[in-house]
Amino acid sequence: MDSKTYYETWNRVERAAFMPKKRRVKKWLTAFITFYNRIVEKQNINWPKKCNGKFSFPMTYDPINLDCECEINEDFSGFSFKITLLEQTVSFEYSDRELCEFDYLHKHCDKKAQAINKEDLVEVLKQKVVHPAIHLHLTDDESLHEIRLGVATKNPFVFLYQFAFQMIAENKKESIRLERYGKSPLKQNELNRLVDLIETNIEEGKISPGKLLGVS
Repeated sequence: MDSKTYYETWNRVERAAFMPKKRRVKKWLTAFITFYNRIVEKQNINWPKKCNGKFSFPMTYDPINLDCECEINEDFSGFSFKITLLEQTVSFEYSDRELCEFDYLHKHCDKKAQAINKEDLVEVLKQKVVHPAIHLHLTDDESLHEIRLGVATKNPFVFLYQFAFQMIAENKKESIRLERYGKSPLKQNELNRLVDLIETNIEEGKISPGKLLGVS
């Protein structure tokens, strides 16, 4: 697949599935938390809160004692994602006060694919969700190497979905093992669900958060 096809395919997918209208942001985040709760097999009782034009909520992942704080500006002008693991904290941030290549692409290269080939769709989602080219590893622990957090995005909804996808594991009660994250049948099932859903629903325009996250 050439770079033009790649970008135009992803542009259409992102706009349909991961760019909710401002009035639907809380609904998208609420659906996301239900989706995430199912992945981590634990009820997160903290729902999104809105204060001073920002949505915020915590996320945890007990199998590796991971704590996160997410904050999203209501006008999408910025977001932050703070990760605490093994008493170390890192924070991923985006702000539109500084220009980046994604700002240029959104303004000047806004063509969307008119038709989407399923093979292209699968490949694009693998690159954006399963194994992003630019990614962050949580630690140097080899057992967690297969968890890759994609950081080449200005879109908080893409970041959140990709984060949840990376947390999918086979058995969270056992000790951490590499095969729980790599070549995971559950990850493949989720990828297949996402591909089939987008392929079926993208012609309708916006894909509802309930459909996208399988909680409707």
